[in-house]
Amino acid sequence: MEFDSRPFWKPRDLAKLLDVSSSQIYRLIEAGTLEHVKVGQRTVRVSAASVAEFLGVGAPAVGPQADTEASDFDARAELFAKRTGCTPEEFIVAWRRDEIPDTPEHSQDAMEALALRGAGVGRRAIATA
Repeated sequence: MEFDSRPFWKPRDLAKLLDVSSSQIYRLIEAGTLEHVKVGQRTVRVSAASVAEFLGVGAPAVGPQADTEASDFDARAELFAKRTGCTPEEFIVAWRRDEIPDTPEHSQDAMEALALRGAGVGRRAIATA
């Protein structure tokens, strides 16, 4: 599944895209981190604009913009590594092994690491400072 141009996401599809649990997405919705709309009494949809803002990315790039966006992800991955002391991929592995405490700050770091990995930059070794 790729981040595409659909205007709204089902929490389940968003969880699959980001490789997290649906309950994590609902926690972000409840915290007000992800904008959402209610469709009926129980159905929730998350706006794509909110997802893009949360992940710090724009709409999927096509054509010449793709190279620029890739370098933006590289810069974000470097900042991530400096802030957390590990690459996005290392963070994800440690998070899944419960080596990193489950706090709201770390949850946001995990979401960012997953987004960076999805962009292909988390698998490369990034020098940490």
